[in-house]
Amino acid sequence: MGSELDCLNKHKENLYLVARTGALSPADISIFTDPVALAVITGLTEAIGGVIFDWVKDSIMSRQRERREKNELVRNILGYCRNADFFVGKKLGIPTIVDLKAAVEILRLCIGTFSTKPELKNEEKDEPIEFEHNLVCVGDIKNNPVTEYSFQQLIKELPYHFSRQNEEFLTLTDKSNKILLAPEYYPQQNIIVKDYAAITQVSSLVPNFRYLGRKMLIVSGTTPSGTLGAALAIKERDEVLNQIWAETKGRDFQAILSIDLEDKEPINMSLLEVKQL
Repeated sequence: MGSELDCLNKHKENLYLVARTGALSPADISIFTDPVALAVITGLTEAIGGVIFDWVKDSIMSRQRERREKNELVRNILGYCRNADFFVGKKLGIPTIVDLKAAVEILRLCIGTFSTKPELKNEEKDEPIEFEHNLVCVGDIKNNPVTEYSFQQLIKELPYHFSRQNEEFLTLTDKSNKILLAPEYYPQQNIIVKDYAAITQVSSLVPNFRYLGRKMLIVSGTTPSGTLGAALAIKERDEVLNQIWAETKGRDFQAILSIDLEDKEPINMSLLEVKQL
């Protein structure tokens, strides 16, 4: 267990714990907020007090109308998220705002699915990630070091990988680093109109935790906008989860999506392929 866990622990200082869920009765969700960091991210000094906490709290009523069938589908695929650490990477001590939004969107899906009235706790402290937990890892290989480490460790298992072959964006490649999918980029206008992302579910990288059934969900795009688009697809596109379930039935998988962008915002998400691992 030592080597994998030691390598993961080296990245702890560059990770930001967004939330930790617990399947109690009622379920509890601890929202971890750094008031100074959040004020810097949003550019609003009055944001001190926890923007993330407000986002989650405001979502409870909207999640209560979720259809029973959708809830069952989410439980089948992402049931381990009821006991998980949700985290993003940090740059210069500050979590990346787009990845933060993506993590919150996935968290919003869990609210109402696993408990319609969870106990929300605002934790104004810098809590470390616990790698023995189930993990929801959000962000690409540039922004989240655990995403990069995980793809390196899973080079033989995963059909799609990310490459830094372009300064403006990442590309999706095969194991030999051959480009399979690249964003639709217009350099003169410096805009990307089509992005790609991978939703990857694997067992824990640490053998001892793997034997305990621990899972990790990695949500990553070729740009941060792609990461957000993948999170929104999980949360809002029933057809994405339906196809993932139909082709995997709870087994580990990698799903590839295309994301149409407008002003860096995802406007349409389409599932291209699902590979059972």
